[in-house]
Amino acid sequence: MEEYIEKVDEIANHMRSSKREAVLAGDINAKSHLWASPTRDKKDDHWAEWIAELGLVCHNTGGRPTFVRGEANSFIDVTLSTPKMASRVTD
Repeated sequence: MEEYIEKVDEIANHMRSSKREAVLAGDINAKSHLWASPTRDKKDDHWAEWIAELGLVCHNTGGRPTFVRGEANSFIDVTLSTPKMASRVTD
């Protein structure tokens, strides 16, 4: 968990210091209500804290899983962006 948080903080620090418009997308391996996951995990609070701090927009909507394999599914693929970039993100 410690190594995971260090990586998340590294991303947040880069976004904070660059002051550029950005889109962040990937398999972040975290469960959060912010991206419609029906469950939460320990990583949720850390992500939620810096997403709020940076004012990022979460583009995951519709409550559909982002990963499906057979009967298994999850909501761990996430797309976030800075507010100005949000209007340019579609589908």
